[in-house]
Amino acid sequence: MNEKEGGSLATLVGLTAQKYSITIGALRARSRVQNTVFQRRVFCLAAHLAGYSYSQISRVLNKDHTTIIHSVREARKNEHIRSEAYELLEALGNAVIPDKKWALRPNGKYTRIYEKYEGKCAVCSFDEVVEVHHIIPQRVGGTDDPENLILLCPNHHAMADRGMLFMKDINTPNSQSTCPHPPNSNNIII
Repeated sequence: MNEKEGGSLATLVGLTAQKYSITIGALRARSRVQNTVFQRRVFCLAAHLAGYSYSQISRVLNKDHTTIIHSVREARKNEHIRSEAYELLEALGNAVIPDKKWALRPNGKYTRIYEKYEGKCAVCSFDEVVEVHHIIPQRVGGTDDPENLILLCPNHHAMADRGMLFMKDINTPNSQSTCPHPPNSNNIII
């Protein structure tokens, strides 16, 4: 666990256990008892809304990351779980107000790129997990200018990093893209 995971994420686990009068071991156990599943989903959603990745949450709960993805998706559908998750975040002091899709909006230098692509992968429109990709890598002089950034899901980001994604595969948010490569070109995203 890194420092962030060892700090407030561990505190969030403890708060969840305390709130529901259960042990941390019960949260981490394989039990599928309805109350435990509910409590686990509250924790997963709160941790995700606080900015932790699925893999960070999965390490804390000793679960597979796909289990965490499923828990967060199911939790988002349940108003009661959402309100419980917000209570935990407030107790932790990290309350965030998500957008209408219950997904975190970034703060800082990448906000414009998230808005440009509406928080969705530019290739497949996946919106659960997205990452900012530098078309021209920073290591070869690429900048953080919006014209050099694109929003991709982890799968398409990995493909772009390996030179397996072409600009023709990109869905631009509008017909007058500010991307330095024309959308119909066959230029590889580096």
